[in-house]
Amino acid sequence: MSYLETDRTPNQVSDFDNALEATTSFAVESHLSNSVQKGDQPPLGKDAKYVGHLRVSQEKRRRVFRLQKGAAKLLDYKERVANCRWSVQRNDQPVEVHLHRKPDVKSGSFASYYGLQTCASVWHCPYCARKISEVRRGELNSLLIWARAQGFVVLMMTLTTRHERSDSLGDQVSRLKDAKRRMRQRRDWKAMKTSGVMIGTVTATEVTHGQRNGWHTHFHELIILNVKTQAEGVSIIERLRDPWIVCLKASGLDGLPDRAFQVQGASAAGTYVTKWGVAEELTLAGEKRGRGKGRTPLQLLADTVEQDDYQAGQLWKEFALTFKGKRQLVWSNGLRDVAGIDEISDEEASDDGEDELLGMIDRDTWVDGGARLRRALILEEAENTRDPGAVFRIVHDREIFDPELRNEQSLVIDDKDFHGGEVFTE
Repeated sequence: MSYLETDRTPNQVSDFDNALEATTSFAVESHLSNSVQKGDQPPLGKDAKYVGHLRVSQEKRRRVFRLQKGAAKLLDYKERVANCRWSVQRNDQPVEVHLHRKPDVKSGSFASYYGLQTCASVWHCPYCARKISEVRRGELNSLLIWARAQGFVVLMMTLTTRHERSDSLGDQVSRLKDAKRRMRQRRDWKAMKTSGVMIGTVTATEVTHGQRNGWHTHFHELIILNVKTQAEGVSIIERLRDPWIVCLKASGLDGLPDRAFQVQGASAAGTYVTKWGVAEELTLAGEKRGRGKGRTPLQLLADTVEQDDYQAGQLWKEFALTFKGKRQLVWSNGLRDVAGIDEISDEEASDDGEDELLGMIDRDTWVDGGARLRRALILEEAENTRDPGAVFRIVHDREIFDPELRNEQSLVIDDKDFHGGEVFTE
């Protein structure tokens, strides 16, 4: 390992480097000792089903890293996604490799880094988006469980508008939000709140792009009602159908009553929560979309990076800039408190956390030594072998490069202004 480039004295640098080596050695010894005591064996070769799930998970991560670099390039490396899980947080602190022994039913343990910058952008970053969406889905499930335990009825209302290929996404989203604001000011909506019928709402904004009709923005709103039956709840929400069309027109939009407004029952709401994000997961798994269906933003990004689709890239960039800074889910005031669901920030939700430390990589090895060019391979070696020695052979082997860094993605390596990524640190 090489010394770090800092203003510290040689003795201070030496002390840090020695501590780094000692911690790595301790991680290796602890791992070997624990393996003997627990009878652990590397997962590969032990269970074919486990190995199959693990490899699928690893391929998804490779693809996420490729898309992440593509997103950075489309945004001219001016957004935090350019540094996400690529640049060090601090020059005087190492990058740690952790193995998380919290197996799920599919892929089991997974490895991650600690000490790298993260962007926590649910719109720009495929990696952070997956992490954040997992947390948000869990929150929605907790909300449904709570609502049902209280005897409330949960419905799903979908609001959208007529759209054309010439529509600007930013203008469409802005006008739709204005229409939703107008509807909340109407007597029917206010009556539900003041009477105690409406307990609260959670709104998700979703966007697709179709070749024929362009951007299609729609709101999916989970509505929790204090009513006796689902039929009663549906009849109450149905009163908003005509007002919604009125609000659309007042905002410069239009729509047919049976298409621009829909209300569905509790089972549809539960299914929506369960499947939330499935389209993105199918994209990462390489599934092709059905004919005539619009592309999600992630599909636009994938087509840009993997199919060299210039138009898709321009559309994805329009989406990314339009939604920058916006919330993925909007909870009505007080609903989290009454349901007892704590708020978790996007930064917290995107964090991989810390678990079993396999070792450390100093800044010089990560950046100048090119270890970050093997970032996916390092994590795979950790998951496949659980052997710190094997992991660090990958860390220091400069002849190995990740397949993720190819074609246009490799340009980031030669960009001197991007070297280390610190120039974009906020």
